[in-house]
Formats: sequence, C-alpha cells, structure tokens
Amino acid sequence: MMDCAQRDISEIVIRFLETLPSTIRNEIFLSVLGYALDMDEVEAESELGHEGLLPAIIESIRSVRGARPINAIIRIVAATDYSLERIAHKIRQSEILIRNAPSTHPGLLRPELCDRLLTTFPMRRKHADAALSEWKKLRSTSITQQTLSNYEDALAFDRVSAGRLRQAGR
Repeated sequence: MMDCAQRDISEIVIRFLETLPSTIRNEIFLSVLGYALDMDEVEAESELGHEGLLPAIIESIRSVRGARPINAIIRIVAATDYSLERIAHKIRQSEILIRNAPSTHPGLLRPELCDRLLTTFPMRRKHADAALSEWKKLRSTSITQQTLSNYEDALAFDRVSAGRLRQAGR
C-alpha cells in the first residue's frame, strides 16, 4: 500500500508550484490555468490578479470530488510538464533575440532598453532551469506514470469504500 505522500500526488504538485520563484511563477501559473483548466490567460490574469493564480489552481485540485481529482491532476501535471519546458526554451530564445535586436532590427528597440531587458534573463534562465530540473526529479520519482496510476486506484478505492460505509449506515 502507498504512504500518504505517495498517495496524495495533488499535495506534491501544489508544494512544487508554491516553491516556484517569482521570476517565472506567473508565466507558469497562467500556462497551467490555460492548458489544464481551459481558462483564458488574459482573462485569468485580469480577473484573478497575480496573487490569485495559484489559489485558483489549488482550488481546482481540491474542489473536485469522487474519481475526478485524478483528471485535474493529470491535466495539471501535463500542463506543468509542457509549461516548464516551454518557458525555459522561450527565455533562451528571447535572450538571443533581444541581444541581437539592435543589429538585426535597427530602430525597433533602443540599445539601452535591450541592455536593461538583458539584465533580467540570467536570473530567469537560472530559475527556469532549476524549476525544470526539480520537476523532472519529481516526475521520475514521486509523480511517475505508476504513481499516478496508483493514485487513481487509491481514489477509486476510497470512493467505493465511502459508498459502502454510507450503505452500511442506512
């Protein structure tokens, strides 16, 4: 049988999302909301504000009852997989584009603006790479295909057990 930490993958996912650095967290949260929960990213940001993004994800996980929590977790895990890979790639690409903008597109961006923008990339790149690395560790240990399957089975068992208890209490 699984221990509580293995069983409740939702809490592992939430803890991971809570630890994302501020330099990348809103982009990740908006992507997860968009991909996993079908929320329009622009509307989500304007309606929820930056401080409301993570609570909306957490609420989507915790508010689901019955066998449905696995659906939310699978979508959020997949969206996190995709979003972390994508942001790490986008940061690298954007850094190259901004660095080359003054020579490849003269007059489009002032060199001093490019220099200012470039100062943000090393930290964002470092944070994105670290988050991606940590996520990959979780995906190879705590959030594997097998642990997701075990989690789904445990949720189904809990649902059946709860149903039997309700019937016995009648």
